[in-house]
Amino acid sequence: MSIYPRIVKIGETVKIHINLKNTSKKYTKPCVVLIIEKPNGHKITIFKKNVNLPPNTEINKEFFYKTKNNDPQGKYIVNLFMKYNGKVILSQTKETDFFEVKAKN
Repeated sequence: MSIYPRIVKIGETVKIHINLKNTSKKYTKPCVVLIIEKPNGHKITIFKKNVNLPPNTEINKEFFYKTKNNDPQGKYIVNLFMKYNGKVILSQTKETDFFEVKAKN
């Protein structure tokens, strides 16, 4: 996942780019979930959908989150995971999947 920009002011927009890969020789259809967790613990589901992933494919998707006037300042954690065959697969970049919101100045 990539997030740009990493630091925004209230009212600005963050772009979240995800890359989904199926390196197997089998067709898969995982449930892909993208959630933003605000500093106050409030969670917003940006995307939750079963995605068709044919064998040996790669799919890129972009999402946008516009910060609102009442959004708290601080670190926003972006959680991406897939559910497939009873397993939860976490984002490989989960340690750096966040952005920061600062006040308008």
